[in-house]
Amino acid sequence: MPIELPAFQRSVNDFVLKMKDIFSSTEVNRILSSGSEAEKMRKFYEHWCFKEAYVKALGCGLRIPLKTIECQFSDGGNELSLANELINQPDKNWAFEKHNLPQNHLAVVAWSENTYVASS
Repeated sequence: MPIELPAFQRSVNDFVLKMKDIFSSTEVNRILSSGSEAEKMRKFYEHWCFKEAYVKALGCGLRIPLKTIECQFSDGGNELSLANELINQPDKNWAFEKHNLPQNHLAVVAWSENTYVASS
């Protein structure tokens, strides 16, 4: 996913605040306090990509409200646990890989020991 502000948006803060229905208040504050406009966009897409990878790995798509899944970063942003309001505790059974790709793109892969992978 490219890390840039959509052309129709006036500011990063406005863009993030319009998306507040998919982020917890803690996540919104973390994103908006990230520093430069570029860093705010990087944090926004980082949070989005982790959530997207998680719900895709669950196989349930956007049936889970993204706001109920909170990214909790530690270790300078390299460790992540997800707190899901539906299970009411951090889910430690998930692993994530974050890849910073060329041309300012970001990709995240999520998996769990309980994730079923179909064979081809």
